[in-house]
Amino acid sequence: MKKIFLVLTCLMIVADSCFSQQLPLFSIFNAESYLINPGAAGSKGYAPVRLIARDQWTGMENAPSTQLLSGHMNSKGIGIGVILFNDKWGNTGRAGVKLTYAYHLKINSETNLGIG
Repeated sequence: MKKIFLVLTCLMIVADSCFSQQLPLFSIFNAESYLINPGAAGSKGYAPVRLIARDQWTGMENAPSTQLLSGHMNSKGIGIGVILFNDKWGNTGRAGVKLTYAYHLKINSETNLGIG
């Protein structure tokens, strides 16, 4: 009985201190690695700008919805970028801006290492 009481007490303490949040779901990370890895900022030979919108459970009220605008560029081995996002899930939501910086180290003639 003491073990059960101790386990329940520990679970209540842990549950009381836990917080959770819904993170945006990016299902196209293969097409845009920059969203997951800030080291990819400036990895292209051009400056890509992407607008992404995703709605889940279409037609249902308070369904999850994500909008995102991102862009990054390379300047002399330094990658910089910005991500503007809006994510809504039911009555809660998050919106914000993420700024990224990456240093690109040339490994050989075909390979760069992006540290972001």
